[in-house]
Amino acid sequence: MALKKNLDVTIHEAFLEEILQGNWKPGQALNLDELAERYGVSRTPIQQALKRMHTQGMVVFSSKGHFSVPTFSEKEVCDIIEMRLLLEHQALTDIQNKLLPMDFETLERLAGECVASNKTSNIVQTRRTDLDFHRILVEQAGNRCLSEVYDRIQGQFIVANYLLTSHTRSQQQVASDDHERLLAALKAGNFTRAHDIIEDHIQGACQKILAKMNA
Repeated sequence: MALKKNLDVTIHEAFLEEILQGNWKPGQALNLDELAERYGVSRTPIQQALKRMHTQGMVVFSSKGHFSVPTFSEKEVCDIIEMRLLLEHQALTDIQNKLLPMDFETLERLAGECVASNKTSNIVQTRRTDLDFHRILVEQAGNRCLSEVYDRIQGQFIVANYLLTSHTRSQQQVASDDHERLLAALKAGNFTRAHDIIEDHIQGACQKILAKMNA
């Protein structure tokens, strides 16, 4: 059972890398047999990995039992961004109002790894640490329901952000700089500044996605 579980996780990670590298395409059908042959495994871990990705909003599961990569309209992208902003703003508000301690050590480590991997052009690691930074930030609120909803919204954002647009090293550096500025504001207890940075950071991503869709 442990081996099966580990294989499911391994396949899930491999699929996530495909998205982070921009290899999958919006609307692409995900054939279980083809994927099983490609990764040298049975259909079961493929199916389990895709089911998990479905709960995370990264794949669509049709009524006929077929998996595919989701497609998003401009309005849907805006809706995803709006929800992500609401959740991250709420996390910051809860941290401030409840005087919750923050794991700055982990957040600083992730921010540093994001910068370092971007300098070496390690695209997957850069994007992973970027996403982990925001996930851990939301988790600081200590609200499991908030984190669970955020995981699904982040999954949809991953598809929109990495399959609908592209990112240069300089653009990623700007995002990394935002992480540093956000941490500085939070350490200083300046939550107004922290909210402003989050707003600009995520809205900037939205504008890049929409610009690419309209190109």
